[in-house]
Amino acid sequence: MKYFKPIHKFSLEVTGKFACFTDPICKVERTSYPAPTHGAQEYLIERIYGHPCIRYRIDKLFILNPIKYYGMYVNERPSMGDVNMTTGQVIVPDAVGQSPMQRMVTYLRDVDYVINFTMYYDKDYYRRHGLPVHAGENAAKHIDQLSRRIAKGQCEYNPVLGLSECGADFCEAPKTYTACKDINESYYSLYKVVHLDDSTSATAWCNVDIKDGVLDFSKSVIQMGDKEFNQEEFLNIEWRR
Repeated sequence: MKYFKPIHKFSLEVTGKFACFTDPICKVERTSYPAPTHGAQEYLIERIYGHPCIRYRIDKLFILNPIKYYGMYVNERPSMGDVNMTTGQVIVPDAVGQSPMQRMVTYLRDVDYVINFTMYYDKDYYRRHGLPVHAGENAAKHIDQLSRRIAKGQCEYNPVLGLSECGADFCEAPKTYTACKDINESYYSLYKVVHLDDSTSATAWCNVDIKDGVLDFSKSVIQMGDKEFNQEEFLNIEWRR
């Protein structure tokens, strides 16, 4: 059943010095996909404005800069510490005898994207989940919230381009922009990892075709387990935020 319905389209320009959209196959040496996954773009937008009643569908991604890879060695400690759940105190392990693990991370560098996306809204979300309905709850409120935040460069949490160390800047997309026409790639990509209501996780995949610097998600066939979905069917799957 389709609970989430499209209510408004947005266009957002996102830039960053570094980005890394990790291919899960590369577990030790992290390597980025050539372009952001659908889930990474959703996550970025939700850090600008996220709400239980709202979901986002990415329509098209325009890659404005040529794809440039940048390899970097990163030192990681085996253990960052534990938290005492009673006192909240962070217990940092003794670093003596702990050798940092060094791994290669292949980032994308100097990225510039324009994301065209649609906001979806579920007007009965609170009722369906047995929650009190908020006063003034309507679609227009959410459209206005996201529009103002994009216009002013405001966000709930710092948006990132994949990994947490890859900060992103964003603004309203210009009226005219040109994708880098030299970019033509096809590959099998992670679409999104979802946490289902039965407390399990599932991974969704899709085929990606970048043509003349444009990645069109509107015709994506999403595979999760032995099932296939289009974008709207997948968007209406019940998962936990």
